[in-house]
Amino acid sequence: MATRIITDSSVDFPEELLTELNVTVVPLNLLFGDEEYKAGVDLDTPTFYQKLKKSKELPKSSAPSPQDFLTKFEEASPEDDILVIALSGALSSTYDNAVLAKRMFHEEHPDRKIEVINSKTASSGLGIIVYHAAEMARDGASFDSIVEQANDYTEDTLTMFLLDTLENVIKGGRLDRVRGTIASALNIKLLMKASDDDGIA
Repeated sequence: MATRIITDSSVDFPEELLTELNVTVVPLNLLFGDEEYKAGVDLDTPTFYQKLKKSKELPKSSAPSPQDFLTKFEEASPEDDILVIALSGALSSTYDNAVLAKRMFHEEHPDRKIEVINSKTASSGLGIIVYHAAEMARDGASFDSIVEQANDYTEDTLTMFLLDTLENVIKGGRLDRVRGTIASALNIKLLMKASDDDGIA
């Protein structure tokens, strides 16, 4: 019996590797004004950053619905166990919606193994956890051992990121424009980390 690894489009990892490891990605929704996109489906990364640069306001995002996850669960082979590794629950309702989808799936398939993990991170941190879980799945590790290792990686992973520009921090209201202009003039960079307590610290 194989293990199907599922994650969401907040994952920052080379697409070719995710494809090679047979990882299923459920897209988040992005809203630029009145235009709505499925991240990674209707809007690739280079186009996203082009639109972000031109936009006066930050885009809004929303989590995949429980139905979005349920559809991916139903598409998996009946022989597959399913492991979802989701974006931090402090940043999005993605994890909660995946858990709800799991309950819905179990109503129809009570004997199928399925777990949902709150990664407590995003971006490359999520990518690393997903990658290691997918490698184990490819190598034939048991479902329980993959879940255990993924939980261990979740506890041991700390995601730090350096902002190259303060423009989007200002747009998002985390830094007022006067201070942002001064910090930019002094070439001050912000070092931040993902935190499951309040999202970003």
